[in-house]
Amino acid sequence: MKELNFKAVFAKAKTESEVKSLWAQVLNLSVKAQNERIAELKAAEKPKAKSETKSETKPKAKSETKPKAKPETKETKEKKEYTGIEAIKLTAAERKAVEAAGLKYVDYSEKSFAITGDTKPVKDIMKKLSGKPNRNLSCGFGWIFAKVNESAVLSSLNITK
Repeated sequence: MKELNFKAVFAKAKTESEVKSLWAQVLNLSVKAQNERIAELKAAEKPKAKSETKSETKPKAKSETKPKAKPETKETKEKKEYTGIEAIKLTAAERKAVEAAGLKYVDYSEKSFAITGDTKPVKDIMKKLSGKPNRNLSCGFGWIFAKVNESAVLSSLNITK
C-alpha cells in the first residue's frame, strides 16, 4: 500500500482555517472513495451469493409455519374486570400475631390503600392477601394493596377504616 504524504498537502496552507478546510476536504474525499470501493466489492460478490443460496435453500415444512392468529372477537377486545381476592381465614396464632402487630389502614390513592405497623411477623399473611411491601410510601414502610381487594383484606385482618 502506498503511503500518503499529508505533510506535503498541509504545508501549502498558510492559516489555521486553511488547514482545517483541507482536512475537511481530505475526510470527505476519503469517505467518498471508501464508499465507492465497498460498493464495487459488493457488486462483484452478488452473483456468487445468489447461485450459492439457490442450491442451499430448503422448502419449509408445514410444521415450521406460524399458526394463524385467531380473529379478535368482541369478548377478547373487552378488558376483563378484576374482581379481587377472597377473604382468608386465619388460624388462632395468626390472629394473635395480627392483633399484636398494631396494623393501621391508610387510604393511599384512588386505586390503592396501605397497611402499616409492625408487619414483619405477618408478612406471609400479607403476601397471601396479594400485598406488596413498599418502603417508599409517603406514610412510611407498609404493604400496598389494590382497592378492589379492600374488603377482603380488612375483613381478613380484622381492621376498620
